[in-house]
Amino acid sequence: MQVRTTIGASFAALFLILATPVMKIGSSAVGFPIFIATTRPECEIRTTVVDVADEHWLRVLDSGPATTLRTNELEGRLHEIFRTRAIAVVFITGSGDLPFRRIAEVIDIASRQADHVAILTPAVKFNGCVTINVSGDSPSLRAAFNRR
Repeated sequence: MQVRTTIGASFAALFLILATPVMKIGSSAVGFPIFIATTRPECEIRTTVVDVADEHWLRVLDSGPATTLRTNELEGRLHEIFRTRAIAVVFITGSGDLPFRRIAEVIDIASRQADHVAILTPAVKFNGCVTINVSGDSPSLRAAFNRR
Protein backbone atom coordinates (compact mmCIF):
# COMPACT_ATOMS: atom_id res chain seq x y z
CA MET A 1 0.00 0.00 0.00
CA GLN A 2 2.84 2.36 0.90
CA VAL A 3 4.62 1.66 -2.40
CA ARG A 4 1.53 2.49 -4.48
CA THR A 5 1.07 5.84 -2.68
CA THR A 6 4.71 6.78 -3.21
CA ILE A 7 4.57 5.88 -6.91
CA GLY A 8 1.32 7.82 -7.34
CA ALA A 9 2.76 10.88 -5.61
CA SER A 10 5.90 10.67 -7.75
CA PHE A 11 3.85 10.60 -10.98
CA ALA A 12 1.70 13.52 -9.79
CA ALA A 13 4.80 15.59 -8.97
CA LEU A 14 6.38 14.73 -12.32
CA PHE A 15 3.18 15.73 -14.15
CA LEU A 16 3.05 19.10 -12.36
CA ILE A 17 6.70 19.79 -13.15
CA LEU A 18 6.25 18.97 -16.85
CA ALA A 19 2.89 20.78 -17.21
CA THR A 20 4.03 24.09 -15.67
CA PRO A 21 6.24 25.21 -18.61
CA VAL A 22 3.50 24.23 -21.07
CA MET A 23 0.97 26.36 -19.20
CA LYS A 24 3.31 29.37 -19.28
CA ILE A 25 4.00 29.01 -23.01
CA GLY A 26 0.33 28.50 -23.85
CA SER A 27 -0.76 31.81 -22.28
CA SER A 28 1.31 34.15 -24.46
CA ALA A 29 -0.59 36.22 -27.04
CA VAL A 30 -0.02 35.66 -30.75
CA GLY A 31 -1.24 37.78 -33.65
CA PHE A 32 -1.75 41.40 -34.61
CA PRO A 33 -2.92 43.86 -31.95
CA ILE A 34 -5.62 45.67 -33.95
CA PHE A 35 -8.78 47.63 -33.25
CA ILE A 36 -12.07 47.83 -35.13
CA ALA A 37 -12.98 51.31 -36.37
CA THR A 38 -16.16 53.10 -35.36
CA THR A 39 -17.65 56.38 -36.58
CA ARG A 40 -17.46 59.59 -34.61
CA PRO A 41 -19.62 62.69 -35.06
CA GLU A 42 -16.70 65.12 -34.89
CA CYS A 43 -13.22 64.83 -36.34
CA GLU A 44 -10.73 65.43 -33.55
CA ILE A 45 -7.56 64.03 -35.06
CA ARG A 46 -6.20 63.64 -38.56
CA THR A 47 -7.27 60.36 -40.09
CA THR A 48 -4.98 58.16 -42.17
CA VAL A 49 -6.57 55.34 -44.18
CA VAL A 50 -4.76 52.70 -46.24
CA ASP A 51 -7.05 51.22 -48.87
CA VAL A 52 -5.72 47.89 -50.15
CA ALA A 53 -6.69 48.05 -53.81
CA ASP A 54 -5.30 44.74 -55.09
CA GLU A 55 -2.28 42.44 -54.81
CA HIS A 56 0.23 45.20 -55.64
CA TRP A 57 -1.34 48.66 -55.20
CA LEU A 58 -2.52 50.71 -52.22
CA ARG A 59 -4.15 54.09 -51.80
CA VAL A 60 -3.19 56.20 -48.80
CA LEU A 61 -5.79 58.78 -47.80
CA ASP A 62 -4.51 61.47 -45.46
CA SER A 63 -4.92 65.22 -45.43
CA GLY A 64 -4.83 66.07 -49.12
CA PRO A 65 -5.36 63.99 -52.24
CA ALA A 66 -5.07 60.20 -52.11
CA THR A 67 -1.66 58.78 -52.92
CA THR A 68 -1.40 55.57 -54.97
CA LEU A 69 1.68 53.49 -54.27
CA ARG A 70 3.13 50.02 -54.28
CA THR A 71 3.29 47.91 -51.15
CA ASN A 72 7.07 48.33 -50.78
CA GLU A 73 6.58 52.14 -50.59
CA LEU A 74 4.00 52.03 -47.77
CA GLU A 75 6.35 51.95 -44.80
CA GLY A 76 8.27 55.03 -45.98
CA ARG A 77 5.04 56.93 -46.69
CA LEU A 78 3.60 56.13 -43.24
CA HIS A 79 6.87 57.15 -41.61
CA GLU A 80 6.65 60.49 -43.41
CA ILE A 81 3.01 60.98 -42.34
CA PHE A 82 3.47 60.02 -38.68
CA ARG A 83 6.85 61.61 -37.92
CA THR A 84 5.23 64.76 -36.46
CA ARG A 85 2.14 63.23 -34.87
CA ALA A 86 1.83 62.54 -31.18
CA ILE A 87 -0.44 59.56 -31.77
CA ALA A 88 -0.12 57.52 -34.97
CA VAL A 89 -3.30 55.62 -35.84
CA VAL A 90 -3.87 54.04 -39.25
CA PHE A 91 -7.09 52.52 -40.55
CA ILE A 92 -6.87 49.62 -43.01
CA THR A 93 -9.62 48.81 -45.51
CA GLY A 94 -9.90 46.74 -48.66
CA SER A 95 -12.34 44.97 -50.91
CA GLY A 96 -13.95 41.76 -49.73
CA ASP A 97 -12.47 39.65 -52.51
CA LEU A 98 -8.84 40.15 -51.39
CA PRO A 99 -7.15 37.21 -49.66
CA PHE A 100 -6.62 37.76 -45.94
CA ARG A 101 -2.89 37.20 -46.50
CA ARG A 102 -2.80 40.50 -48.40
CA ILE A 103 -4.58 42.45 -45.64
CA ALA A 104 -2.32 40.86 -43.01
CA GLU A 105 0.76 41.93 -44.99
CA VAL A 106 -0.44 45.56 -44.96
CA ILE A 107 -1.32 45.37 -41.23
CA ASP A 108 2.20 44.10 -40.54
CA ILE A 109 3.81 46.97 -42.45
CA ALA A 110 1.52 49.58 -40.86
CA SER A 111 2.13 48.29 -37.34
CA ARG A 112 5.85 49.05 -37.68
CA GLN A 113 5.10 52.77 -38.22
CA ALA A 114 1.84 53.36 -36.31
CA ASP A 115 1.07 53.21 -32.61
CA HIS A 116 -2.30 51.61 -33.35
CA VAL A 117 -3.77 49.82 -36.38
CA ALA A 118 -7.53 49.54 -36.90
CA ILE A 119 -9.65 47.68 -39.42
CA LEU A 120 -12.18 49.85 -41.25
CA THR A 121 -14.97 47.35 -41.96
CA PRO A 122 -17.66 47.77 -44.64
CA ALA A 123 -20.23 48.29 -41.88
CA VAL A 124 -18.51 51.55 -40.90
CA LYS A 125 -19.30 54.28 -43.37
CA PHE A 126 -16.10 56.27 -43.88
CA ASN A 127 -16.95 59.95 -43.83
CA GLY A 128 -13.56 61.16 -42.65
CA CYS A 129 -14.45 60.90 -38.95
CA VAL A 130 -13.55 57.47 -37.63
CA THR A 131 -11.99 56.45 -34.35
CA ILE A 132 -11.18 53.36 -32.33
CA ASN A 133 -12.66 52.16 -29.08
CA VAL A 134 -10.05 52.85 -26.46
CA SER A 135 -9.65 50.70 -23.38
CA GLY A 136 -8.20 51.92 -20.11
CA ASP A 137 -4.68 50.71 -20.96
CA SER A 138 -3.67 53.68 -23.12
CA PRO A 139 -4.09 57.07 -21.38
CA SER A 140 -2.32 59.03 -24.13
CA LEU A 141 -4.52 57.51 -26.83
CA ARG A 142 -7.65 58.03 -24.73
CA ALA A 143 -6.72 61.71 -24.28
CA ALA A 144 -6.10 62.17 -28.01
CA PHE A 145 -9.52 60.77 -28.93
CA ASN A 146 -11.52 62.33 -26.10
CA ARG A 147 -10.32 65.94 -26.35
CA ARG A 148 -13.13 68.50 -26.32
